[in-house]
Amino acid sequence: MVRMLIIMMIMSNKSPPTREHKNLEGLKSVKLSSNNLKKYDALLISTDHSYINYKFLSKNSDLIIDTRNAMDNIQGNAKVVKA
Repeated sequence: MVRMLIIMMIMSNKSPPTREHKNLEGLKSVKLSSNNLKKYDALLISTDHSYINYKFLSKNSDLIIDTRNAMDNIQGNAKVVKA
């Protein structure tokens, strides 16, 4: 089984907070620490936020699937696949 961490955030005046969104029911937030990142086989970046340290993600991950070009010009250990 592949363990994937999805980096996303619902940001809208009309959207409820993530934990209350019915489509995300049962999902939990995960702190982006080096220990937690090592638990996952891949990261999927579905949003690009300026406050996320993408260099840290690259140094502590093996595979990143980047749908937002957030990893452009970021160097690290991870293999980055643009999707």
